[in-house]
Amino acid sequence: MFSSEKNAVGDCDRCGITWALKKLKFLTIRMRKTNIRVCPDCWEKDHPQNKQGTFKVFDPQALKNPRPADNSDRTLIAAATPPTPGDLLYNPTSPPPPTSPPPPTSPPPPTSPPPSPSGVTWDSASKTAFTTLSNGDLTATFSGTGFPDGVIRANTAKSSGKWYWEVVLDVVTYAGICTGITSGADPLIELGNIAEYGYRHDGYMQHGGVYDNGVASSVAGDVIGFALDMGAGTLAVYGQNALIGTWTGITGTYYPAASPALSSGVPCTVTAHFTTASFVYTPPAGFIALT
Repeated sequence: MFSSEKNAVGDCDRCGITWALKKLKFLTIRMRKTNIRVCPDCWEKDHPQNKQGTFKVFDPQALKNPRPADNSDRTLIAAATPPTPGDLLYNPTSPPPPTSPPPPTSPPPPTSPPPSPSGVTWDSASKTAFTTLSNGDLTATFSGTGFPDGVIRANTAKSSGKWYWEVVLDVVTYAGICTGITSGADPLIELGNIAEYGYRHDGYMQHGGVYDNGVASSVAGDVIGFALDMGAGTLAVYGQNALIGTWTGITGTYYPAASPALSSGVPCTVTAHFTTASFVYTPPAGFIALT
């Protein structure tokens, strides 16, 4: 058992400045969490160059001076005698030959998904004056200068079933962004301060005022996925389709929600994907889009 970090202080292992201990985060180097604990000013994501040699790279060598030189399509035509390998005849006027489909790739996140056919959007009736909705009420922009600083929740709540949705971090500024769930009884302040559950993009999972800063952080453009299982009482959080963390013991009725992390007045923006057609990633088995 260890005591709480609530009132403890600690020195940054890099710059030596004293911070609240709960603000110091562990560095990850070459995809391994280290015991180096640094302040928010010194913390940095694991650099991509540290991952060289970790993943296979497909880089086929190009042909020098190929034929046809313009790389246009050609079709094999019949000859009086069957051609031998390396001696094929082509007809520029014939239809192009069938080609193998390209390897599957992950589609980029849509910047402006169409209005939700299921009717699930951010709820304009529950927002504060610090929140602006657009894009068919699927995009929320926060620009509050004080609490309540702009929590927005969806127009549907769930108390049973297994549900999946995504939130794209369109614009991330100093204010930061929290995404997660809230109950109808929660005040519209930063997610995680009361009974809500909020994932903060700079690497915090927070609930009831308790902050866990040992999880992966996210950046602008990332897709944050949520899998809510009310039967099991769990909420799993995914960043770019990789599991970040899971809350347990969830009971009651909850809405998908988002909020700024701080009341700095600097705008930040999120876009919700509430339908199967708008999902960037495939939901976990057994989970469906909100209805």
